[in-house]
Amino acid sequence: MKKALLSLLILMSLIGCTNVTTLSNDSTTNTSSSTTTLSTDTTLPIVLATPSNITMNESYVLSWDPVDLATSYLIKINDQVISVSETSYDLSTMEHNHFYDIQIKAINQNNESLYSEIMELQLFDTIDETINTYYSINSTSDYYLDLIGYGDILDIRYNHIPSDTDENSSFWEFEDDILSINQEFLSSLPVGGYLFIVYFTTGVMSVEITLIENTGPYPIYGQTLKQVMGEDVVIRFDIMNCEFIGLSGNGIEGTDYTFENNILTINSSCLDPLFLDNPTRNIIIGYEFSVGEDTIISFLIIQR
Repeated sequence: MKKALLSLLILMSLIGCTNVTTLSNDSTTNTSSSTTTLSTDTTLPIVLATPSNITMNESYVLSWDPVDLATSYLIKINDQVISVSETSYDLSTMEHNHFYDIQIKAINQNNESLYSEIMELQLFDTIDETINTYYSINSTSDYYLDLIGYGDILDIRYNHIPSDTDENSSFWEFEDDILSINQEFLSSLPVGGYLFIVYFTTGVMSVEITLIENTGPYPIYGQTLKQVMGEDVVIRFDIMNCEFIGLSGNGIEGTDYTFENNILTINSSCLDPLFLDNPTRNIIIGYEFSVGEDTIISFLIIQR
């Protein structure tokens, strides 16, 4: 039996069988053969290029360069995905006063590209107002600014960096219409002017903060103030650990103003008559603070 099996194996090798499987038990022995063919097809799927040169014009029209072999494009806007066949898309109809993260990928029947890098869209209406304020790097308190009627703050950018990044993290708070900026953050900056972009739910506005080196009390809006007929003048002070004593000049009396929570309010009933004869005049009002046994005196200039 062994000789017969050996002869069979030799015969099969002579006729070109390359793979032999031998099954055996006590009574029978079976053999089988198969030929394996290796594929020589090395064709790989065509990978589409990622859309590039993505830009947006002043009318909020998004555009990008065409991608070879792409038949359409997917635009991812936050969690929404939109399919387009062109290489542009109008974003102006989207809801204003929001931030949007935008990515684009190219696709065809068989393949798709990677998404492009995230592009941030700031779709905000412009609040036509710039607030100019002052802050002393010698202050021991945070910076405070009253922002009434603008809605909630979504973010504040300093040097165009989002405030939730490591570089600008947690430098501001907004509660009860009062913006506060961290004293430690502001005092770390050199003396000079700084532009903060404030994004409200109603639009975007600029706040300029000039850092100074005062050691005594000062009004954060500066010494020159504008008054509208019939409206009170409201001034926030950084009192620098001093105590407010009062105002003087131009016949002003104690009943013409209040000073609470570092906010000085001068009644319009006191100011309006002073402008009747000469609306272009400057009204000078002195203010006085004390610190220990010392007295600090300065003045405000009120204009129409």
